[in-house]
Amino acid sequence: NFLHQIPVYAISIALQFQNEIIFGLVYEVNNRDCFYAVKEQGAFLNGKKIEVDNAFFPDSLIATGFPYYDFSKTKVYLEVLEEMMKGTRGVRRLGAASVDLAYVACGKFSGFFEYSLAPWDVAAGAFIVQEAGGTVTDFSGGQDWLHGKSIIAGNPIVQNKILKIALVTVSLSGGGAERAAATLSKFFHNKGFEVHHVVFAGSISYA
Repeated sequence: NFLHQIPVYAISIALQFQNEIIFGLVYEVNNRDCFYAVKEQGAFLNGKKIEVDNAFFPDSLIATGFPYYDFSKTKVYLEVLEEMMKGTRGVRRLGAASVDLAYVACGKFSGFFEYSLAPWDVAAGAFIVQEAGGTVTDFSGGQDWLHGKSIIAGNPIVQNKILKIALVTVSLSGGGAERAAATLSKFFHNKGFEVHHVVFAGSISYA
């Protein structure tokens, strides 16, 4: 965006201490908006406290980014994108992950998902989302979003919905129902549930 003079770009800085992010700042240059957060002290925009919105999935506006060098998951990405297009108010692609995440933190967007991002793309913005009351995971529902090159962030309701869609879509595309069942079992096990059997019957529901 900066190179092409498209006015959506930011300075993004995160501070990590003992493998834990404790400070994040995203400065959206053209709007002169400074989003920042300190661990356990909340998130702020120009000094005013911000929080994620409380929209449900059908009323949500989702942000994403298109792959531009790693096309290995393009088919899966497009399948997830289709579900976003059909099930929400709309999808936006601004071209700056740090800004997307900052907008999730202040409630402009309800959710964000993308893959093949670097730590410096997401570290500050994702931390600000968390301090604003949002949820952040990787595509498998784990916490490897910083280095794992996949991220889903949003208010807790919308983030969980996007995650369910991604879990089933990624699993079915890479090995059929058996792999999907294994992935879902692992997800619910991580949530503290004991899963014995997962059975897919008929069409798949993401509710």
